[in-house]
Amino acid sequence: MAPRDRVSLLNETNYEDWEPKMSALLEEADLLEVVLGTEPEPTTGANSKAARAYAGPPKFCMEVGGPAYAKKQRLAKAKIVLNVENSQLPHTRFDTAREIWDELARIHRSRGFGSLLAARRNLFGMRNASDQPMES
Repeated sequence: MAPRDRVSLLNETNYEDWEPKMSALLEEADLLEVVLGTEPEPTTGANSKAARAYAGPPKFCMEVGGPAYAKKQRLAKAKIVLNVENSQLPHTRFDTAREIWDELARIHRSRGFGSLLAARRNLFGMRNASDQPMES
């Protein structure tokens, strides 16, 4: 990966930092629409789900205007999987990039009353070090 493609690997604690950087990386590679599901899967033609099931997975298929949906799906899935730590790999055992993305969000996003209480406890427990100015 080029230095610009480096995103810190997702672990148990850094989802809030990882997600926007990974979104930007996917957007730069023109893959974010596939991950978010805003680019619909083709339903007709050589690149449709039915045609792929009949013919088997294509090695390389080009549509008019760019790479095939199936290839974009594989690239997006690979980018996500390569940017998570080994401890997060069990959450990436899905067929599509969108399923992986949704599962990682479900696992890591803070939600519920307990998360609110923990955030509040952290906020009220913050202390300023004696050698640290108040502006910090």
